Amino acid sequence: MNTLFMGVVGAVSVAAAIAFGWGGFGLALEIVRKWHHEGNKAAPKHADASEPISQEIQRGRT
Repeated sequence: MNTLFMGVVGAVSVAAAIAFGWGGFGLALEIVRKWHHEGNKAAPKHADASEPISQEIQRGRT
């Protein structure tokens, strides 16, 4: 009886995990796309900020 109960609880847990994973896929995709877009917007700022450091390294000053 314990084995049957554990099997039912396990099956319900797996089913809930799969349902949540498929159901949350759209939300996760939207979040990742937002992060990607924000990262692309910030990339030029980071490149501009590193320019003086790159020039110093090329001149031999570290």
